[in-house]
Amino acid sequence: MFAAYLALFVAPGTAQDKPVPVEEEPYHHVQLKNDDIVVIHAILAPGERTAYHIHSCDRTGVEISNNTTTGQRFGEAEDAPKPSSPGDVFSDSCTDKPLVHRVHNVGSTTMDVIDIELLHRPEHPSTTAAGPVAIENPSVRVYKWVIAPAASRESKSTSVSNKESGRQAPEGPPI
Repeated sequence: MFAAYLALFVAPGTAQDKPVPVEEEPYHHVQLKNDDIVVIHAILAPGERTAYHIHSCDRTGVEISNNTTTGQRFGEAEDAPKPSSPGDVFSDSCTDKPLVHRVHNVGSTTMDVIDIELLHRPEHPSTTAAGPVAIENPSVRVYKWVIAPAASRESKSTSVSNKESGRQAPEGPPI
């Protein structure tokens, strides 16, 4: 009886607190993986919290839904709630120092995010920009164009370019 009681104070959460690679975190679903990128769709219902997970390469992403989340780096206190809206973009440089964290959906709506993990840094960054830069890290530069609701399908709101080649996703305006 004493051993079982002691185990309740020593062992809770130890297995789930051990960080896992982001691709193994249950709320992060790999949609595409090749030699250059991993595209992950992360969905977190209100009140849910991810396991601690590791982002070990530069990344960028876009919010798909209105949501309010907190982040908590491993070994640190939970951050203040942060609201996000569809189209908000983010970027982290994780190649030199991995990001080990978990996310808690503290809002009343589902968090829905597309996360793009960039497996290689370019040797040389692009020296030209296609327009105002929304956010960037050593691996990627993200542009955000806002279009009117009635605009044609050929206009896109967000594009990503490889910083080394300066090439950009075919959906964006030409460089």
